[in-house]
Amino acid sequence: MRKLAPINYLPSELFLSILDFAIHAEASNLYDPRRVQELAMVSRRWRDTIHNFPMFWTTIILSPQWSTTLVETHVQRSRNRLLDIRVLHWNNIDDPKLLRQLLRALLPCASRWCNFIVEYFRVDRILDIIVETIESVKPSFPSLIRFALCGVYGLTYPPQFLKHENVPSLEELVLSCAESCGIVQIPPTVSSLYLEASISDTIPTAPFSISQPSGILTTLTIWGYELHPFPPNSLHFPSLKSLTFAANELGLMLDALVAPQLSTLCYRSNDVQDEMPDGSQIVAKFPVLYHFQLFTSPFIDDVTACICDTFPAVRHLELPTYWIESLFSLDNGYCFADEWEDLQLCEVYWSAPDSGHGIAQDISQFVSWLEQRRLMGKPMLHVRIRGVRKMAYPVSVVQNALQDNCILELEGVNFDTQVVR
Repeated sequence: MRKLAPINYLPSELFLSILDFAIHAEASNLYDPRRVQELAMVSRRWRDTIHNFPMFWTTIILSPQWSTTLVETHVQRSRNRLLDIRVLHWNNIDDPKLLRQLLRALLPCASRWCNFIVEYFRVDRILDIIVETIESVKPSFPSLIRFALCGVYGLTYPPQFLKHENVPSLEELVLSCAESCGIVQIPPTVSSLYLEASISDTIPTAPFSISQPSGILTTLTIWGYELHPFPPNSLHFPSLKSLTFAANELGLMLDALVAPQLSTLCYRSNDVQDEMPDGSQIVAKFPVLYHFQLFTSPFIDDVTACICDTFPAVRHLELPTYWIESLFSLDNGYCFADEWEDLQLCEVYWSAPDSGHGIAQDISQFVSWLEQRRLMGKPMLHVRIRGVRKMAYPVSVVQNALQDNCILELEGVNFDTQVVR
């Protein structure tokens, strides 16, 4: 009697998990329509399991490698499950008819769309085909939670089908495009909004503005845009907790923003002349902002002082090594970081070039400030160093310089920290 393979003795629930992992563990498996068929050919049990369980058919890839029949098969076998749809790999538009056919095969089940993601291509006409095909039938998407255009060329306005009446459940909106989206209307159900415009010589970064601010928006990312001149206190986001601002004119944004629940700010910019409004005028607007990520070129002293005054409640600071001199130098016994009396954690991302010039020029001012802080009887600061592999000298040099004056953690390095209190 032929002995069954060990996998055939597994309980059905565990067997399903293994198949699901085999299909979805690697992103590349999702893009190859042959993967499910290959697994279904192993045995009758594998075939029946895969064909009869909708969980294996809810991800649909609209790419040149997929046929209309394959899309229709996924729609049928997924039954009433919600669908994740991705548009991928359209590097040319030799066959626009196929893209339209794939979309039309999906539109009858628009009520089941849960995620719709268009990823990375450089052909303007593709996005036009997607928008035109969808809007030609004026569907509604009552189950759509996430809509994302990632690295897509050609968008000059948000698609009309993203109006609130068409997407009443939309929670996440990503518009990562190479052109400005102009005025961005935020559906009132959106809690996470990501806006990005690429900066290049051929595609100018045009201004954008926001209308209908969302009362439930908790996460906002603005990347690469030039802002319209918003009036002071004109952007009301009462639930906003996290803001990533990777553009110039942070001062203009903060002056316009009303977000009393904002707790995390990530700032990225290459404009060293970025101006800030008077910190005393806006400090009361962000009373709970405790997590500050500062990844921009160091400011002039006046702007640095304004940053510290504006966010006095910072407890968690992230910054690259080239910010150390601006924030932690002890001029006349005082440094700007002293304004953060409640600071508990400082994460330093090692960005110094491998010049071998020694630790004295990299973090000596930080060490002096930590030593002064310890001698004043303040609580030990938790210091986490990231990017250890970029150091031009042994890790032990950094460890010996810092560990007596802080609670030290080196990313990827295990050692027993000796803390002198």
